[in-house]
Amino acid sequence: MDAAGRGAATGKGRALVDTWILAGQSNMEGCGLLAEAVDPVDERVEHLTSAGDWAVAAHPLHRLWESYTPVHAQLMRAGIPDETRDDAELARAARDESPIGAGLGVAFGQAMAELTGRRIGLVPAAHGGTSLEQWSPGHGGAPDDSTATLYGAMLDRARRALGRPGAVLRGLLWYQGESDASPSRSRDYGERLEAWIARVLRDLGEPELPVLVVQLGRFARPLDTGDNTERSWDAVREAQRTLPRRVPATGLATAVDLPLTDSIHVDARGLARLGRRLARLAHTRSTGPDVTRVALHGRDPHGLCTLRVSCSDVTGGWAPAARLPGFVLCEADGRPIARLRVVDARPPADDPTAIEIVTTAVEAHELEGAFLSHGLGYDPVCLAVDGADLALPAFAPQPIALEGAASAP
Repeated sequence: MDAAGRGAATGKGRALVDTWILAGQSNMEGCGLLAEAVDPVDERVEHLTSAGDWAVAAHPLHRLWESYTPVHAQLMRAGIPDETRDDAELARAARDESPIGAGLGVAFGQAMAELTGRRIGLVPAAHGGTSLEQWSPGHGGAPDDSTATLYGAMLDRARRALGRPGAVLRGLLWYQGESDASPSRSRDYGERLEAWIARVLRDLGEPELPVLVVQLGRFARPLDTGDNTERSWDAVREAQRTLPRRVPATGLATAVDLPLTDSIHVDARGLARLGRRLARLAHTRSTGPDVTRVALHGRDPHGLCTLRVSCSDVTGGWAPAARLPGFVLCEADGRPIARLRVVDARPPADDPTAIEIVTTAVEAHELEGAFLSHGLGYDPVCLAVDGADLALPAFAPQPIALEGAASAP
């Protein structure tokens, strides 16, 4: 049964409240400048406040010092060990003084209300700086349902929200992974994320619940990135990109093309776009655009070899652009090939859902053993966006099919 049909039997005359969980770390919590948030108030969209009450959704959705689940204050106090003010005082300070807090949830809810014509309930549960391990059930030896853990707090908030008359759980939005972009954590991030999703669906009693994941955006890295590495960032992105191939009822929206408000956080306008992207996926049950094949296509008028990047789930073709940067000819491990370069990338006239890559190669054999990647590294420039404003995700090196190379014009 699809997301629109589950839970429809809630009683005649009772208005449904399509309910969505928002989980992950800081980019889901929202670090955009409040002054730049432009989402209008929509009475159809409400959120379960951190304190556990319902209110019309407005930025910031996460007021963690006010949370009735203790894990959030505990995590924040661990970062400021000498703080003497109580939670209420810190909540007032955050409410009155912080300039940040705009996220993607408000725009997502408003877009869903427009698309479905129904009321939307948001359940914010994110916490900045947290790893997937910290989101595991029973983290630190606590009981699985303990509200002193992120997992238990999320389940408690979801169950509280679903106690509302007419509430129907429609899905979960997940934006996390920055804290796992290290050699040790990125190696099995995909497997751990799959297991986490399976556990959430089991504990919620919703085996077909849609889970929409955001692929990591850009990182304008400082000189010292600590445990983070560029290759690990790529590995987390790739695990996220390929999730819909491995796990049913999942979809992906990428943030790789969106603007930043600081070195690692998407800005308020970018997060609003991302919220609408997720709503589009939720409504259409799409998995999002993705590469399906890279193949030698022929030669351009100057005799340069061209490649064809075939893509799936592209709506209305790629938006017109003078060029589509971010593509690199590389080794299997992502290292650029010095003797080969991408000259240009653009949608071909005969297939607006594909991308044509012009290379410096003049003979097909020069491309033997080469791969094509998109959006690798901390801070790529990526502009491939389709007619529904869904962007092509960053992807790991893809093999280049050279069948028919000898007959290429």
